[in-house]
Amino acid sequence: MASIPPKGIEAEEHSYLECLAENRHRWKGEHMIHQVNHFVRQNALLLIVLALIAGGYFFLRTSPSDIASMEALEDSLRRGQPTLIEFYSNV
Repeated sequence: MASIPPKGIEAEEHSYLECLAENRHRWKGEHMIHQVNHFVRQNALLLIVLALIAGGYFFLRTSPSDIASMEALEDSLRRGQPTLIEFYSNV
C-alpha cells in the first residue's frame, strides 16, 4: 500500500521532522554551542575573575633560583655586584 503524502500544515511538519532526523548530528552541535554561549553569558564575571587569578599566578609567581648550591651562592656574593637574596620557606 502506497503512503499518501501529507498536505498543508502536516506537510510542513513532516518535512521539518525529516530534516531533523537527517541532520540530527548538526542540530546537536548547534544546541551544544548555544548552551556554551548561554553559560558564558550567565557566568561572565566569574570567568573573568578566574582568568585574572590564573594570570596573576602565572605572571607573579616566584621563579626557581639559578643558584643550585652554597658554593654557587658564595661565588655570586663575592663578585662585587649588588645581590638581592630572598629566602622562602614552605613550612
